[in-house]
Amino acid sequence: MRDFGRATEIAIRAGFDGVEIHGANGYLIQQFFSGYSNLRTDIWGETLEKWMSFPLAVIEEVKRARNQYANHNFIIGYRFSPEEPEEDGLNMEETIAFVDQLSNQGLSYLHLSVKKVWSMPRSGSNQSKTRSEIFRDVIAGRTSFLSLGSIYTPDDALDVLEQGIPLFGLGREALMEPDWVQKLKTAREDEIQTTLSHDRQQFLSIPDEMWKNILTRASLHVKE
Repeated sequence: MRDFGRATEIAIRAGFDGVEIHGANGYLIQQFFSGYSNLRTDIWGETLEKWMSFPLAVIEEVKRARNQYANHNFIIGYRFSPEEPEEDGLNMEETIAFVDQLSNQGLSYLHLSVKKVWSMPRSGSNQSKTRSEIFRDVIAGRTSFLSLGSIYTPDDALDVLEQGIPLFGLGREALMEPDWVQKLKTAREDEIQTTLSHDRQQFLSIPDEMWKNILTRASLHVKE
């Protein structure tokens, strides 16, 4: 647990403005908060409340380091995944309960990790709203909220903001168009690239192995 605090201290000493705790995408913290991967029978396992205890302890350790080495202007975010595809994996109802807890932890923001900002849930009782809308309503202004995924144009981003989601992220989109923000600021929105051509690897300075990975992901709008 102390390693999370140590990493936060290093970030502070290096001059970073904040850290994001990565509790998504099947990495270690999410593995504790999942009935599929967490088979423990100690204080970290067996019940939903105990699954929450590890990520909540990580948050407390990161906050401890922040309080010791920085001030409350230092940003602490938390990234989470909504669901897992496995039969015994994380589901929407569990994540809703967890996000409700996260919203009271004094974090700077919560970051929903999805490929499409308006994707629908695959589980849970509320099938009439998108995942982003569901978590927007659960958080209910207690902290800030960031969603992302397939936000290719400024109009896409504006749609997110107009739906009451205060922050949006650009991940894969920034690979296709590293000058996205600059083009928006200089009124060149029509020049923003929303597809990735096979001949742009060198122009974008993307390493070979990452390029191979990109070409396998249709969601990146790769074109010949």
